[in-house]
Amino acid sequence: LLDRDSSGVLDADEFLSGCLRLRGPARALDLQLVMCELSEQRRYMMRMLQTLNGLEVVAPKLSDDPQMQQQKQQEPSSD
Repeated sequence: LLDRDSSGVLDADEFLSGCLRLRGPARALDLQLVMCELSEQRRYMMRMLQTLNGLEVVAPKLSDDPQMQQQKQQEPSSD
C-alpha cells in the first residue's frame, strides 16, 4: 500500500504520503486497498492486451506457412 511505484523500496516520501493517505477512518484503508487492486488488474489487462496484440502479428504468418496449409487440407471436414 505504501510502495506506490512497486519498486520494492520505500523511500521517506512514499512512506509519509502513504501514511497520510491512510489516516482517518477505516474506509481510507479500504479505498487504498481497492485502488491497489484496481491498479494490479490494470497491469494484468495491459499484459493480456500485449499478448493478444502479439498473437495478431503471429497468426497471419502461420496461415501463410505451407505446413499449416497442408495440415488444414489433411483435416477431415466437419460437413
